[in-house]
Amino acid sequence: MHSSRNIKTRDISLLKRALNLALLFTHIIFLFGVATIALDRESFEAISNAKYGNSAPLMQSKLADIFVSSWFAYLCLVLIPITLMKERFLKSYNVRIYSNVLASFICGLIIYIFINKLYGL
Repeated sequence: MHSSRNIKTRDISLLKRALNLALLFTHIIFLFGVATIALDRESFEAISNAKYGNSAPLMQSKLADIFVSSWFAYLCLVLIPITLMKERFLKSYNVRIYSNVLASFICGLIIYIFINKLYGL
């Protein structure tokens, strides 16, 4: 009976490790995606200027005008090593999983907003 509990605990921790790794991978891919969108300001300016004129903010959105810039892209890229350090310092897999779910959700929401504002012509 004791050995079956040990196997069950090992399976749960293996499941948590796999889930955490998948979420961490998703979060890092999302950070690269946000950084790529933010670095491509010139393409979006060309589209925006053709549609709204040179004096309008990027895609008629102050939010897009502020965040589609190199500083935001660099911030996203700096968050990648911080995310990896967080994984090293947090011991509990539950906290790691919850933080990676929240971070992936926030990055996914930012990508959705960017795509909606920038490509929603």
